[in-house]
Amino acid sequence: MSTQALTKTVNKVKPKQLKNRLGAAIVSMILGIISAIFVVFAIVIEVVTYASGVGLTFVIIAGISSLVGFPLGLSAIKSSKGRGMAIAGITLTILPFLFVVIALVITIMYMFF
Repeated sequence: MSTQALTKTVNKVKPKQLKNRLGAAIVSMILGIISAIFVVFAIVIEVVTYASGVGLTFVIIAGISSLVGFPLGLSAIKSSKGRGMAIAGITLTILPFLFVVIALVITIMYMFF
């Protein structure tokens, strides 16, 4: 194989380009912030007013926003831009979701036992 043929072959091989998923990272982080705010609202409403219907509504909204934001953060974590925001979005959606699961388990146990 000649040097020119080898150079052409090497030039054809390009590294895999990472997709730019900055938008998904931003949406994931925003949804994580929203879910964290709604979890705080739910805690404050439950502690101050004992209005379980309103607090449960905030918990459900936080759970839905966490369920939407988490996969977006996972898809954006391997992107060329916005990796830090994707990590923040994943973190901010996992923590409220864990609280949502715990709150729903406690609510169901309270209802049936």
